[in-house]
Amino acid sequence: MTKTRGAEDRTSFLRSLKAVRSFLTDPIPDEVVDDILRVARWSGSASNKQPWEIIVIRNRDMLEALATVEGYADHLAGAPLGIVLVMAGDRAEQEAYDEGRLAERIMLAAWAHGVGSSIGWIVGSRRTSSTSRRNGWCGPRSPWATRTRPPAARARIRERRANPSPR
Repeated sequence: MTKTRGAEDRTSFLRSLKAVRSFLTDPIPDEVVDDILRVARWSGSASNKQPWEIIVIRNRDMLEALATVEGYADHLAGAPLGIVLVMAGDRAEQEAYDEGRLAERIMLAAWAHGVGSSIGWIVGSRRTSSTSRRNGWCGPRSPWATRTRPPAARARIRERRANPSPR
């Protein structure tokens, strides 16, 4: 079977996805967020149940607060946007797969718009507490997608690393 140029371009795009944690504070346009959420909505899941809720957080105070909880979400402190995946918690084994699949698709959709992202999570009591959910915290297994430097800035960073200036 011969590879086509289109297939090579698409697989190259898939390979280009990286987890990034260096953020700009400029807002992500609503059209971009809407497109990312549209991809999330159409993501498949075990038994096609889509056992998740998706919460978009733009509030600076909330992002900074979420960055301090137990787990791995400190990169949210400087991000202009967080996307929280709240899994239903009914079928742990299937939802672990679904969550990873959904998070990866969100990251790819963001990357298609030049928006980088990283996954994080919350552990401990903040993860499942109903009080926490009412206060805007997230539920079980919560990855995050956030904004990074645009591709041109990343290219400048790579160029600087390749040709470091003397100190």
